Amino acid sequence: MAITKRIGFLGSGQMAEALARGMIAKGVVASNQLHCSDPNPDRLKVFTSFGATAYQTNTEVRACQCRRPGLHPVPARWPWQLSA
Repeated sequence: MAITKRIGFLGSGQMAEALARGMIAKGVVASNQLHCSDPNPDRLKVFTSFGATAYQTNTEVRACQCRRPGLHPVPARWPWQLSA
């Protein structure tokens, strides 16, 4: 199931790398759909090595209007608040 949206990682640590590589390997996204930021140039090189776009700041990733894994809108009512 491939998605057409861009995915942004605010921080390009080992967990972000594992998620990105896994999504690419499973065909969920193409590498050019991934965007990341990190103050460490070495981490940015890791991401650009597999085709992701790397930025120095989180603001630049936000400007791409990417989805950020792990950030979801807050529901109007939480599941436990719904009546049975």
